[in-house]
Amino acid sequence: MLNHLHIENFALIEDIDIDFYSNFNVILGETGSGKSILMDALSLLKGSKVEYEKIRFGKEKAFIEGVFSIDNPFLLKTLKDKYIDYIEGNEFILSRTLLSQGKSIQRLNGHIVSLNVLKDLMKEMMDIYSQSDTPFYFDEKIHTYLLDHFKNLSSDEEKIYLDYQKAYKDYQDNEEKLDEIKKMIKLKEDEDYLAYQYEELNKADLKENEMEELEKKVSSLQNILTLVDKMKRFKEACETSLSSLYDAKKIVESIDEDLYKENKEAFIDAYYSLDESIDHMNELFSASLGEISEFDALKSRLTFLHSLKRKYGESTSDFIRKKEELKLLLEDLSDINIREEKLLKEKELLLKNVLDKGEILNDLRKKRSESLIQIFDEELKKLYFHNASLKVELNPCENFTMEGTYKARFLLRTNIGMNYLPLKDTASLGESSRIGLAFKKIFIEENQKETLIFDEIDIGLSGLASKYIGLEISEIAKNMQVLLITHLPQVAIYGNHFYLVEKEATFDNTLTHIRPLKDNEIYNEIAKMISGKNHDEESIQLVKSWLK
Repeated sequence: MLNHLHIENFALIEDIDIDFYSNFNVILGETGSGKSILMDALSLLKGSKVEYEKIRFGKEKAFIEGVFSIDNPFLLKTLKDKYIDYIEGNEFILSRTLLSQGKSIQRLNGHIVSLNVLKDLMKEMMDIYSQSDTPFYFDEKIHTYLLDHFKNLSSDEEKIYLDYQKAYKDYQDNEEKLDEIKKMIKLKEDEDYLAYQYEELNKADLKENEMEELEKKVSSLQNILTLVDKMKRFKEACETSLSSLYDAKKIVESIDEDLYKENKEAFIDAYYSLDESIDHMNELFSASLGEISEFDALKSRLTFLHSLKRKYGESTSDFIRKKEELKLLLEDLSDINIREEKLLKEKELLLKNVLDKGEILNDLRKKRSESLIQIFDEELKKLYFHNASLKVELNPCENFTMEGTYKARFLLRTNIGMNYLPLKDTASLGESSRIGLAFKKIFIEENQKETLIFDEIDIGLSGLASKYIGLEISEIAKNMQVLLITHLPQVAIYGNHFYLVEKEATFDNTLTHIRPLKDNEIYNEIAKMISGKNHDEESIQLVKSWLK
C-alpha cells in the first residue's frame, strides 16, 4: 500500500507531500491542473522511462519518493526473501532521483538498486490502469492463461494440468534426445575418421602434462648444447696448455737455487691446482654429455606432441580429454540406429499420451469457460452492459505447448443480434473501460496487488454507466488500496478519501499542489463537477444525498 508520496522539482510540482489511505482514494481536479504529473511520478516509481525534460526548469534534479507497506503476509514473505538485504519490516521506502545530466538513481531503503530491481519489486506492489494503455486483455496470447487463473483450481483439476504438463515434458525430452541422435547420425558419416583420430591419440601413450614438462626439459638441454661447444674448445685449449705447463714444471723442479725456492713452490702449487680444476670441469662436462644423449629423442617426442596441437587443443590435458570424448562418441555411434528406432517408437506412445491428456485438459477448460462466461457476463451487467456477452473459443494449436493442445480465445458480443468478435474489434472507449474493469475485478484475487491505480478510465461513459463503474471500483477497494483520478461525480461519490489537485499561476511562476479535502470541501468540489465553478446549493444537496 502507498502510504506517503513526496515529489520535488518535477514538472509543475515544486515540493509536495501527501498521505494516502487504505480503501478508496479519489483524486479530483480540473483538466490541466496537474493530475497527469502525479501519474507520471507514480509511473516512475514503477520503473517507467524517464523524460528528463520534466525536471523543473532551473533545477539540477527531481526527486520522487514513496513510502509503502506490505499488508499481504504471503507477498511480504516473498519480497523479504527476495530482497533480504533491503527489506526488514513490512514497510519500505522507494525513491528515484532524476539528474539533469540524463541519469537516474534508484534507492530502496537507502540502498542504491538497479532499475530491474525497482521494476520487479513494484510489479508486485502496484498496478496502474489508464485509458491510454493498450488493454491487456486485447493480447490473445494470454487468454489461455487468464482462463486457467480466473479462479483457484481444485486438487482434481490441478492434477489434470500436472498430468498434461508431465506428458508434454516427457514428449519434449524424447524430442531433444532424437535431435541429439540426428546430429550423431550425421557424425556417423565421419566414423572412420573419428576412429583414426582416436587410434592416433591412443597410440600416442599420453601422460598428463607431458608436453609442458618436455618443453621445459628441451629448453634446458638447448642451453647445455651451447655449453658443450664451449667445453670442447676449453678442453682442447687446456690439453695444449697443460702439456707445456707440465714441461715448465719439470724445469722449475730442477732449479735448486734458494733465490727461486718460494716462487718455485708457488708455481708448482698453481700447476697442481689448475690441473685439479681442469679435471673437475671435465667431470661436469662428461655428466652433461650423458643428458645430451637423450636430447634427440626428447625433441622428436616434443615435435610429435606439437603436431597434435593443430588437431586436438593446446595442452596434453586437451589431448587426453579429446581421446576420452572420441572413445565415448564411438561407443555411442556403434548402436546409434538401434537407439533411434527405440526413441521413435517411444515418440509415438508419448505423442498419443500428450494428445489424450490434452483432450482431458481441454474438457476441463470447457467447463471453466462456462463458469468464466457466467461470472464475466454478471460483471458486465453490474457495469450497465446488459446485452454484452463473452464467448470462449478453444481452438487446436498448430504446435501444442506446455499450455496444452488447444488455446483459448476470448470473443465479445456487445449487443444482441451481433456477431461475436475479437475483443480489440468490439469495444468503444467507454466499453473498453467497463470490459477492462470486469477483467480486473474477476482476476484481482489471483493477481492481487497492494495498490491499484485507475487513471481516468471513465472517459467516454454516460452518467448511468459511470455509476456502475464507481460501484465496481468501490467493491475492489474493500480488499485493496485504490487510487482513482476521475472527472465524473457519479464515480467520485463512492470514494472514502478525497484529494484536490490545483494549479497556481503567478506573474513569473506556475505550481501544482495537491491537498486532502474535508467535509464541505468534498461536497463543493464534486458539485463543481456537476454544474461548473458557479455551482449552486441544489448541486451541493444532490452530492450530499449521493454521499449518504
